[in-house]
Amino acid sequence: MKLNTLFFIGILFISAIPKYVSAQTSIKETYFKHWTRSIETKDHVDINYRIIQCGMSSPQLHLQIYNESKIDQTLKFQVIISAENGQSFTSEVSIDTKKASSYVAWCDSDSSTDKLKITIPEGYKPADVSVKIALLNTIK
Repeated sequence: MKLNTLFFIGILFISAIPKYVSAQTSIKETYFKHWTRSIETKDHVDINYRIIQCGMSSPQLHLQIYNESKIDQTLKFQVIISAENGQSFTSEVSIDTKKASSYVAWCDSDSSTDKLKITIPEGYKPADVSVKIALLNTIK
C-alpha cells in the first residue's frame, strides 16, 4: 500500500514540474487593446489588430490576418497609428498569404511573424492611440 501511495505522489510531482517551469518562463503581457476587427477586404481577407506590451519591450501593435479566400494572395496595406496629440506614424505591410490560412503575431512567436509586429513610437500612449488600416492592393 505504501509503495502505491509513494508511486502516486511521485507521478503527481513529476507532472507538476512542466507547469511550474512554464509559469516561471512565460512572458508577462500587458494589453492596451484586445483583438479589434479592422477591415475585411473585398477579396475575403480579414485584418485584426491588438496593442500589447510583451515583457519589458516597447508596446507593439500585433496584426492577425486571415485569408478566407480559395486562392493565395499578396496583401499590401498601411497601418496608420495616431496619437491623441495629432501625431501619426505610418508603417507599410506586405504579406503573401496562402488560401484559407491565418497569420498571427504573438509575443513569443518566431521571426516569421516579425512583419506583423509594429513598435509603437515613443511618446505615444498605447491605450489612447487610434489605428487605421488602409488597403493598398491585393495581388492574386
